[in-house]
Amino acid sequence: MLGLGVSAAGHLGARRYRNASDRVSWARAIEAGRPPVEECEEITEWEARRETLYLGLRCLEGVRRSDYLRRFGSAPEGDFPGELEELRALDLVGDVAGSLRLTERGIRFADEVFLRFVGR
Repeated sequence: MLGLGVSAAGHLGARRYRNASDRVSWARAIEAGRPPVEECEEITEWEARRETLYLGLRCLEGVRRSDYLRRFGSAPEGDFPGELEELRALDLVGDVAGSLRLTERGIRFADEVFLRFVGR
């Protein structure tokens, strides 16, 4: 996912970046032919798995199992068995049409779901 504007964030491969947060710095970098990147960091595969899950759960369509499996070679339950078991028991996460999604209750308590993955 590319982030192209002022303060935009994106990722390319295993690198996550954020562009300059003010228009002047951003424009100067562009005019000089330089990327307007202000911050850049390498993310591990484990971080990518975790982020894919919790960011995907922020979307109503959730995390498609087939996409996760294709990208990482394992199912979300294989990577996060305890977290997902607990979230299911609390009726915060469920399975719908091949996707892992927040339940209606999970939408109301979404921060609780995300904290299971961010704090890890």
